[in-house]
Amino acid sequence: AGITSNELIAHFVVWCVQFPILLTPPHKLKYFFAFKTLIVPVVSVATVVVMVQKAGGVGDIWNQEYTTSGSARSWIILNNFSSQCGGWATMATNIPDFTRYMHSSRGLYWQALFLPVINLLMSMFGVISTSCAKVVYGEYIWSPLELAAQWDGPGGRCGAFFVGFCWVVAQIGTNLSASVISCSNDLISLFPKYINMRRGVILTTFTSCWIMVPWKIVYSASSLLNFMSGLAIFLAPIAALLCTDYWIVKGRNFDVPALYRRRDRYWYTSGVNWRAAAAFIISVVPNTQ
Repeated sequence: AGITSNELIAHFVVWCVQFPILLTPPHKLKYFFAFKTLIVPVVSVATVVVMVQKAGGVGDIWNQEYTTSGSARSWIILNNFSSQCGGWATMATNIPDFTRYMHSSRGLYWQALFLPVINLLMSMFGVISTSCAKVVYGEYIWSPLELAAQWDGPGGRCGAFFVGFCWVVAQIGTNLSASVISCSNDLISLFPKYINMRRGVILTTFTSCWIMVPWKIVYSASSLLNFMSGLAIFLAPIAALLCTDYWIVKGRNFDVPALYRRRDRYWYTSGVNWRAAAAFIISVVPNTQ
């Protein structure tokens, strides 16, 4: 099943905790995301510091010999690069769901500057902590929760609590920004007569948290990386189509009233833009082989 009874109960408890937060209107979530932006880097740095102190250094993962070479190694590099990009692919496609609430477009440039830096730092923290875990506990532990669970003593249990709390906040923030709000907006666009934001959140939450059995995705490091790599295959072409349509095809000009009228200029062929559909299929099919 990919999950134990205790983990299933914990999953249900976290779902109950996050559900009221997910129902909060997006424009009221500013302070929640500010809190997440503060606590996640602080706890991440603290985790790395603790592990480096316990291991007496950064471990020896850096000294491993290559086990592959040539084209096989190149494909592994590309696959892992795709997995890293998959983590940001969702934000590449749904960032307008949040920038619509901005008072100025200047915030976009700050995001373009900080997001790659944050991604690099978090990846480095994960590699260093995993390397240190091999020295301290005799095995590579990639999950920060499993890593903190190894800490003993009063100080260790206190630290484990803050690590767990930090990643609960981080996960709720990710669920909000990368899944719930965007999917709800899409459902509203498809079925405006029947779906509002609250109903969209409920449908998305039940689907993503239970029907899609997400515990199978994070069952192991390889399953998570495979999922993220596959996610990028589908979302990257969508992001490319959106950018091309806005910057080149439309020339940054939209007829906003026509977006809400049937059989207007954006109706295309029976409501389908076959050119975009063809471009999407051409982009995706070679990457699925």
